[in-house]
Amino acid sequence: MRISFSPAPLEPATTKKEIWAWYSYAFASEAYVVVALTSFIPITLETIASEQGHLYGTNEPCISRPNTTETATADERPRCMISFGRLEMDTASFVMYLTSLAVLLQALTVVSISAMADHGSYRKKQLIVFSAVGAIATMLIGAVPFVWMAGALSVIANVSFGAGIVCFNAYLPLLVRNVDHIRHQREQIVRLENEIEIQSGHPVQGTSDDIGLDLTHDLEPIHRALLVNQEQPGQTLPDNAPADIEQRKRLLAEMSDQLNEDKGHLMGQISAKGFASGYFGGIVLLLDFGGSFLQRSLEFGSSKDLDENCVWKITAKGTAHYG
Repeated sequence: MRISFSPAPLEPATTKKEIWAWYSYAFASEAYVVVALTSFIPITLETIASEQGHLYGTNEPCISRPNTTETATADERPRCMISFGRLEMDTASFVMYLTSLAVLLQALTVVSISAMADHGSYRKKQLIVFSAVGAIATMLIGAVPFVWMAGALSVIANVSFGAGIVCFNAYLPLLVRNVDHIRHQREQIVRLENEIEIQSGHPVQGTSDDIGLDLTHDLEPIHRALLVNQEQPGQTLPDNAPADIEQRKRLLAEMSDQLNEDKGHLMGQISAKGFASGYFGGIVLLLDFGGSFLQRSLEFGSSKDLDENCVWKITAKGTAHYG
């Protein structure tokens, strides 16, 4: 028979402050995706690669190549190459290779830490560590002297971001299940299951969630009535209480379905608001840069060429200019 009292540590009820803290992280993380992953990092990496690269088949630096005519096609323009020992690659493909490597490592990392993030006691520490590592790596990308260092930092930043998002999303079920009305529903379901087990003498094959609940306080009146032994004379159940165990099991199933529906609705609501605030933060940051990142990111997708002595510069203050 299942024990009524949970051995897990009690979890406090979710507060508005905790919900807003979740929103604030979503605000920052989605802004990182919109600005850093799609604009800042690719532009910076290709700029560094072009500055240190050479024209295909020559030792001439890419940024000092002669001007091409307006009638020259993309195939006629010399390609800018970056060398890693004996390996050479087009600077236009450099970012794509790094992204592919980062996605592979990110997948391995996510699989490795997802269980700890969902059920472990190091969720908060992991979130802080991955966020700090990712932020520091991103800030150093434009400061390192070699392109391979910038590439390695971009991979570290990308992997750290993915791992941090796993830990961040692991908080959502915890927050939802401890909202006041959800906690109340969970308590009622767990108590009803316990009462059915006591009366039937058999464990209930349910999926109740009693993690972190305090079930030591007094039972609700209807549940006290359910514990009444019907074989004792003079004992009657209230009109709104099920008359037998099968009816109680059906009631239990209905309550469980309602709980799952309410949890799903609340989780979707919180998640949608969080990610909406994040994309709003990204737009605000793009506007703060005067639209330069947005304009260059659009150009970046259609053209990989650099004009003579004209590259994107990322200053120490984080602003960007072309020239």
